[in-house]
Amino acid sequence: MKRTYPISLDLYQSIQTAPLSLKQNDSTVLSLTLLEHGAPSHLEGCRPILYVKKSDLTLVIQTDGISITNASTGCLEIDLDPQCTACAGCARFELFLVKEQESISSYVFDILFLPNLEGQEPSESAVDFLPQLNEAILEGSQLKDDLSDLVGQAGEAEGQLQSAAENAQKAADRANQAAEAAESIGDEAIQTANQAKEIAQQAKNTADSSASDSSTALSTAQEAQQTANSIASQASDAQETAQSALETVEELQSDLSYHLSLRSELGTTDLDTVTSMGIYTQGYSSNATAERHYPDTSAGLLQVMSSEGKFYQIYYTQNTSKVFWRNSYSSAWQPWCQIYPAVTHQTAKKTSICTEGQSMTGMLSCTITQYPDGYMSIDGTCTWNNMNFNQLHTDGRRIPLQHSISIVFPKTFSEIPSVIVQQIGPDSGTSPLWIPISVEKDRVSGYPSIWNSGEDITGSEVLFHVSAFGKY
Repeated sequence: MKRTYPISLDLYQSIQTAPLSLKQNDSTVLSLTLLEHGAPSHLEGCRPILYVKKSDLTLVIQTDGISITNASTGCLEIDLDPQCTACAGCARFELFLVKEQESISSYVFDILFLPNLEGQEPSESAVDFLPQLNEAILEGSQLKDDLSDLVGQAGEAEGQLQSAAENAQKAADRANQAAEAAESIGDEAIQTANQAKEIAQQAKNTADSSASDSSTALSTAQEAQQTANSIASQASDAQETAQSALETVEELQSDLSYHLSLRSELGTTDLDTVTSMGIYTQGYSSNATAERHYPDTSAGLLQVMSSEGKFYQIYYTQNTSKVFWRNSYSSAWQPWCQIYPAVTHQTAKKTSICTEGQSMTGMLSCTITQYPDGYMSIDGTCTWNNMNFNQLHTDGRRIPLQHSISIVFPKTFSEIPSVIVQQIGPDSGTSPLWIPISVEKDRVSGYPSIWNSGEDITGSEVLFHVSAFGKY
């Protein structure tokens, strides 16, 4: 089962809307309708190529799975490659249409891939345990009261048994006295007195045993009370820890709410002096001047963040819908950088190096697009006039004079870019080739050739389409 999403793109207008939200790793089909100034685009003879810049900064180039369903109405379908949907986050899409000696690309549109939630574990907040801790404290307090009552009852029983032992001792003493007195009366009286003495001794032993059992019960009850006191103390400590965590969370929430609250109107304040965290407003475009270090002469909002003496500013313009960012490094503000939308501009022709004896018009109509994630694309054409393919290669190709041709980029990359050179040959009907030699940060070098082992070939006009993509 595949999900199909309709998307309408105008090749001559950039419409900034909220990104389309799709699910990560889902089988997805994009149903595109291409327009030109609001009218359907004609796709006869076009070869579509999809470029996808994922959120992990990797690039996917898809040529398969793209079909033109109605060329006259500009309709085509793209069965997204699984690599396009494999990474959660915001991905950037751009469609190239190649037709004969021309190519055109759509404006970049964003698609947000929502992550799958399968396998993720739920979390619990420490604050959720407060009701259980309070209940444990109440139970511990009740157990402590019950044990106190038991200790009191054991104490009373010990007193009663001690009193019984004392009474038994008194009875034994009296029996001894009676026995001593009866010795003078006779054997019968003596025997009776001895029996009474034995009975008294048994009563004393019984009382002593009861007193010992009561002392053991008292000791057990005291140990149980100490355990209950320890449990109650631990529960109280846990409650204090949870309460401290709750207060910390509330303090952080309060700080976050304060830092994200509107602070004041900027007026004529220089942005270099605004370092307190918060959100500030600039209500007048006339105050947003370059002298006050604004990135754009438009009213808007300024967001300020700081950490350990480092400061960060983000400015949102009101009239031009742009977003800029800068930071303070070593007590000096760095230049503003536009992070939304992507910076796109046209350039004039750039001088290139060609074989001696030919003329050239360089890179004309060259478009440079700088993206917020640090990548840049260059797309343009170069035209060489009267190119003479007069040198026969060993494998039958005809190549120009002695040296290669270097196409110099209008803007230098910071790393070696990915480059595609499409050569459109002379009017002889043969198929030209571009043989690359090297790619550098500021140019691509190679030489064109023609598969023709016969007469020399002179191209009145040889056109090269150059596309480069990399970090700037």
